[in-house]
Amino acid sequence: MNRIGIFFICSNGEIIANHIPYKKGRMLNGLYDSNSDHWELFDSLIFKFDTDDYINVPRGRVIFDELNNQSIIYIDKCYLSDKKVLKKIIKSFQVKNYVIKTDIHYQCPNCLGNIWDD
Repeated sequence: MNRIGIFFICSNGEIIANHIPYKKGRMLNGLYDSNSDHWELFDSLIFKFDTDDYINVPRGRVIFDELNNQSIIYIDKCYLSDKKVLKKIIKSFQVKNYVIKTDIHYQCPNCLGNIWDD
C-alpha cells in the first residue's frame, strides 16, 4: 500500500523517512498527507546530519492523490534527475504510480538562494 510522509536526503545518499499507510493520514481535497513535521524528525535524529538546522538538509514529502491513484513526491529540485535517490524514495514509500513536483518548502539553501535577504 502506498505510504505518505516526509523524508530527508543525507549527504551520503541515505534516505531518512517517517511514513505511514496513506489511509491513516489526514485527507484534504482528495489528498492524503501525514501530520509529520521535518523539524521533529530532524531533532530526533540530529546526530545523522552535518548541520544543526533542518532547513540546511535536502528534504521532501510524499502525499497520495486517491482520485488519480498516484503519489505526489515533493522533492528538492537538485534531486529531480537523481535516479538513485528517487528509487530509494519510491521503495521506502512503496510508491506505484507517481508524479514529481517541487515546492518552496522542500528546497535546500542553494536552491533558495537569497529568498530571506532584504
